[in-house]
Amino acid sequence: MTQIYGYRVRVQEKLKHPQIIILELFSIAIALYFVMMFLSKVDETNRHLAYFNQQLTNEYVVVSVPEQKSVSTPHTWVKEAEDYLLVDKVSHLVSILVVDKQYNQFYDLTSLKNDEWQLFISQPNQMILSLDLARELNKKVGDTVEFNQKTYMILGITSNPWHKHKAIVLNKGVFLQVPQWKQTCTLTLFSKDRNQLDDSIAQIPYETLSDIFKNEIISLQHFLIFLMAFSLLFIVIASLNIFLIFKTNLQKEKPSRQIKWLFGETKLQFMKRICLEYVITTIIAFHISVVVYFILLPFVPNFFYFQLTYSIYLNELLFVIMVSLLCSICLSLKQVCISYNDMWR
Repeated sequence: MTQIYGYRVRVQEKLKHPQIIILELFSIAIALYFVMMFLSKVDETNRHLAYFNQQLTNEYVVVSVPEQKSVSTPHTWVKEAEDYLLVDKVSHLVSILVVDKQYNQFYDLTSLKNDEWQLFISQPNQMILSLDLARELNKKVGDTVEFNQKTYMILGITSNPWHKHKAIVLNKGVFLQVPQWKQTCTLTLFSKDRNQLDDSIAQIPYETLSDIFKNEIISLQHFLIFLMAFSLLFIVIASLNIFLIFKTNLQKEKPSRQIKWLFGETKLQFMKRICLEYVITTIIAFHISVVVYFILLPFVPNFFYFQLTYSIYLNELLFVIMVSLLCSICLSLKQVCISYNDMWR
């Protein structure tokens, strides 16, 4: 029996039960989808950790004050509160940052160009959204939202993790609708030397941005452990799922395999056929999970949303090929170790 003929016979046998093939593919694909999700989350969290670690040298002073004061030290004022954006006649409660023109000198607005910031501070009713908030509101650059009884145009979208789920507007005639006690007003100063601070500010307890970022890092590290645990769990589930499906298939085809061996299929041909079949099966299942990702992308809630990067795609594809090869080699070796006489007993 030639190798190609053996492949053709095997394909014909498989196509007799298409519903079983579909169930096997989707069973593997669902597990691989969750592996993809948690690995992407791990990758995203690592990127956020890298960003905050780079900011640990930032020694700007952050002071919480009840209201804005006149100070001589280089600074930026920020007001923050939960307020509503009206999007397509639906109200969305979001975190609003009301900033001044010096804000970008103290806080990085990743993916926002300098000329866009200049336009932001020179034109009225402009807004910057975080990437996750823009996705939740289904808005892009150039779209509009209602805030403060005015129409704001979305000038830019920032991917900076510090601004996660925030909308940024310029402090120019903005009146927050929430009560004053629900608003936080912070002053970020260029120097941490108390002797260089104004008397009205120097007596107020303060913390540096690096201290704040350290707290963010600790929180992200705990979240990373949670994500890695679930990633490992679904990797194990996916691997066991692939192994058990392959094992069941080999057991079901035992009678036909005996006939093929009698008609000349060698053990090496059998192993090659099994390896090729199972690798192709898992690759197809993996790409089904990628298709499922793009289908579900507009509908998944924020916690389950993830961005599939090229590196994650390649890493998981490599994982799928390795697991399928390992399972098929182990299972086929076990079968070829059985003598012809034992198989007929």
